[in-house]
Amino acid sequence: MSSWREVHAFSQPLVMTGAPDEIVVSTPMRFANIIRVNATGEREVVSMRCGFAGKGDANPARPKHMHARSETVDRLPTFANVFAHGRGILVVHTFNEGEELPNGKTKQWFITPQRWQADRHRRHLREMDEWIGAA
Repeated sequence: MSSWREVHAFSQPLVMTGAPDEIVVSTPMRFANIIRVNATGEREVVSMRCGFAGKGDANPARPKHMHARSETVDRLPTFANVFAHGRGILVVHTFNEGEELPNGKTKQWFITPQRWQADRHRRHLREMDEWIGAA
């Protein structure tokens, strides 16, 4: 488990600096820019795609889409090692959640934080910076 100081140091700076046409739209099974710690312990941004290739897959470069649940990701053999040693951060502006309906279809909910929520989060980070600085 990381301390708040380590999480804060790892995530700085997470600011959108590009023009709107430079922003990458990342969707499942496409490449996305991921912040991770490399083998030497340095933070880096790399292009990655979510998923695992199956043992008998004809094209291992095209992994299968899969979901890991937070309550089992650290225990299931499929995910445990990757969760312990291969995690990264995907910074997003919006995300979606699927709601399974009784008819078998999935309704998509798109979540975009409101401006006041982002401002509140920035205020919280500033307060944490001040608290860390005082420690």
